[in-house]
Amino acid sequence: ELVWMPAFAYQFSMRHGGKQVQSWVSVDASFGGFALLGRVKDLVPQAPEGEVFPPVLSPEHAETLAREGVVRYILRKRGAKPAVDAITERLSFHFPVWVYYFRTVGGKMDLAVLDAYSGDPMGGLVRRAIVDGFIAKRRERAGVERS
Repeated sequence: ELVWMPAFAYQFSMRHGGKQVQSWVSVDASFGGFALLGRVKDLVPQAPEGEVFPPVLSPEHAETLAREGVVRYILRKRGAKPAVDAITERLSFHFPVWVYYFRTVGGKMDLAVLDAYSGDPMGGLVRRAIVDGFIAKRRERAGVERS
């Protein structure tokens, strides 16, 4: 099953070593995971088709996490504190995730999640966010049916 998970993207303008650089980062809007964003040109401005999960984090909280993540990343890589001037651009988007359902040896149902763009397995936090999203959608539908 293909599902779409929410995320925010930020382009930072920074000064480091006397140079002005710009870099894109993303923050998963379900649990706050930070990552460098190398595929910003691949983002397509259209509504995704299929199961779409709404953001859990506010844009303001995600922006704070993005700023903290940029500073932590550069400190680990270069050892010097960068001067983060400003966020020059903001985007919200959804990224595709394949959810595979299967039975375990004991007969219980389980799921695996893969990045639908690269095919790479995704971590436990994404898996948990998807399960939480399905639970929220089911409760929402049950509430609508009772009304």
